[in-house]
Amino acid sequence: MHLLIDAALHGAGLAIVMEDMVAPFIVDGRLVRVLEDWSPPFSGYHLYYPNRRHPPGVRCASGGTTGQLSSISRANDDIHSR
Repeated sequence: MHLLIDAALHGAGLAIVMEDMVAPFIVDGRLVRVLEDWSPPFSGYHLYYPNRRHPPGVRCASGGTTGQLSSISRANDDIHSR
């Protein structure tokens, strides 16, 4: 995925990637969104728990991503507030 982003940053063409991966580049103007009307809405990342008992790995992963997801959300808010 990073190769696509690097190629887009260097003017090689369009890249279809998750918006959160390029949010900083959109905010600072190095990339622009195109075909926004054709982009499906993304409601965010979700964790699926098959039952009420969570394996230790899922608890660890979900706890560690909370801060990252909130910073991604703030970057996406910056993009859409323009």
